[in-house]
Amino acid sequence: MFQNSIDVSTMKGTFITSLYTLALSNCLLIAFPWTVSNCFIFTRWCYIIFGSICFVAVGKLLMIYLESSAIWNMSLVISVLEGIYGTGALKGSYYFSSGNQKRGLVLMLVFFVFGDILRLMCIYFECYRGGSGIFIQIGILTVANTLKWVSCVIYFNDCKEREMEKKIDVEEMGKAQVESNSAKT
Repeated sequence: MFQNSIDVSTMKGTFITSLYTLALSNCLLIAFPWTVSNCFIFTRWCYIIFGSICFVAVGKLLMIYLESSAIWNMSLVISVLEGIYGTGALKGSYYFSSGNQKRGLVLMLVFFVFGDILRLMCIYFECYRGGSGIFIQIGILTVANTLKWVSCVIYFNDCKEREMEKKIDVEEMGKAQVESNSAKT
């Protein structure tokens, strides 16, 4: 993976894929503040029914964001490993992750919670006040992102392997049907 990423054309293609990913994630993240603000406004005014509907909407938006995040992160992995860029990487990522959305959701949920815990710890220990605290926070989050990328590579390989197993099973079923049809005639 490291040898493939040194090539300039690979870096350009991965950058293009990351721009697509950034645009898509920003479009989805725009809905979060609006929904959360509605939750607090409706709950404050004692509209419990509307507030609870908004909280359900926040949960659903978070689920959609995390599932999409797994697809977007896998598209970046595809850009680096496979050399497919832009919308092609997004299509490939969507294709490979179909049927594995729950695994991607759990994977991204773990890293979402892990990242938030690390950020809250840095706030609690006031890492933002001292100069070295900021470097510690950046270092910890860099290690967390590295772990996320490694797990995304593993997730991609697992999804790719599952897709190949499905193809082999379908081919074997087709051969068995052809043999049974030829035996009948």
